[in-house]
Amino acid sequence: MSNKFYFLFPFLMLFLLFSCNKNTSSSTPSKTYSFYNNTGRKVFLDIYKTKGDLNNNRNAINHLIANNGETVKIDLEPKKTVYIDLYSEDFVITNWMNYKTNGDVFPSQNFYADSITTDFSITKPDTITQIVFNRRLLINKNMVSQDWKAISFFPDFGNINTWDQLPAYQKALGFSFQKDFYMFIHYQDSNGVAIDAKTTMKIYYDNFKLAFTNNSYLKGEVFTTASVSYDTLEFHVTDFAFGTRRGMYQLVRK
Repeated sequence: MSNKFYFLFPFLMLFLLFSCNKNTSSSTPSKTYSFYNNTGRKVFLDIYKTKGDLNNNRNAINHLIANNGETVKIDLEPKKTVYIDLYSEDFVITNWMNYKTNGDVFPSQNFYADSITTDFSITKPDTITQIVFNRRLLINKNMVSQDWKAISFFPDFGNINTWDQLPAYQKALGFSFQKDFYMFIHYQDSNGVAIDAKTTMKIYYDNFKLAFTNNSYLKGEVFTTASVSYDTLEFHVTDFAFGTRRGMYQLVRK
């Protein structure tokens, strides 16, 4: 064995030791977290690393399916936040909500992996018994965004549809509802100039509040129809910055 090898041998051993320690320290710790489905329905849980991925339905790191009364498990890094998209097959159970004053659903979209607590229940507010239509209606179950358009108009909230008599600029009305809890209104002023306005949506577990109140654009609120439908909405116009326009638009998906 050459003297050169004896000279390099200590350095080779140090290199190998350093490499082994480096690989060990860079490994990601994980812990098993359990979710018991207590909702009464089959549910799905899509797991994402970022809120942006959840809002855009991309790069899911796991997809769990839990029948009612069943427990599902996933390995997560402790004390880290993941983002969970929860929904039932018919989308009437969901954690797609950003206001929780009337009840909460668990897990919420922002799920913090507690390293101490590892067993959780998938639940919905006990006080809510009616069908929840928000997600099925506004974003058509699992769309990133859903566009709606106006097809009729009832002035002063009456029973007569005057759509055919409206000027072209008052027919140019549309909405975009987004999974990230933003919405857009697209319309024209009396000169035919296109205007786009953006605001947030207040989505509760079993209802929502969608309102444009700024004086610089068309003002009004979006409601469900009198009999809950998954295919139509109403936009109640209360004021217009470029001239009076009071009444109710009927909206359908594009």
